[in-house]
Amino acid sequence: MQADPDEMAAFVPFRPGQRGSDRATDPGVGSEVDTGLSASFEDYREGEFVTARRNVGGILGGAVPAGTAGEIVNMERGLLSDSIVVRFENGYTEQVRPDDIKRESGWF
Repeated sequence: MQADPDEMAAFVPFRPGQRGSDRATDPGVGSEVDTGLSASFEDYREGEFVTARRNVGGILGGAVPAGTAGEIVNMERGLLSDSIVVRFENGYTEQVRPDDIKRESGWF
């Protein structure tokens, strides 16, 4: 069974960043800009220095403000999710998701 050429001409696959893409449906619109190196759970190591991307910790997520630096002290692989334990410079040690932190960038 062959597809109708008129139907094929009407179908245009969505490609973010393509000229003429609908910005209302573009997943990049309104998303947070990643200014650091994004990494998966496997890319982090104990002893690395990281920064909180958003407020984390505490009951309401305000114990560690975004931008607070810290050091990875433990990594835990779970059945449903992975977590990283970070000791932040403000004194809190929090269990966070890999998406909540970013690596410190620089030559040091």
